[in-house]
Amino acid sequence: SAVGVAVMGALMNARIISTLSDNPDIQAPLDEANLLLDEKNRGTLSPDLIDTLRNAFDSGLHQVFLVIGIFGVLGLLVTLFFPRQEKQKAEAPTAR
Repeated sequence: SAVGVAVMGALMNARIISTLSDNPDIQAPLDEANLLLDEKNRGTLSPDLIDTLRNAFDSGLHQVFLVIGIFGVLGLLVTLFFPRQEKQKAEAPTAR
């Protein structure tokens, strides 16, 4: 599960970077996104920048949840196709 969390974190960071890389006002996308998460430094950001960062963060989370949902559905489908084995009842010993 640690590998899954790392992959999802990398996916989210990649999405944030790709969303914010088009904005010329943002020099370091992940550093700016971390400022949004820090309550003390959030007040130093302009309202427009906060909205831009929130949209990028939302986009990254949306992509992560979408991937998690797809894997969940795939996992369910795989389990439905496992062969079913019926429990064999132990035969009672016959009286002689």
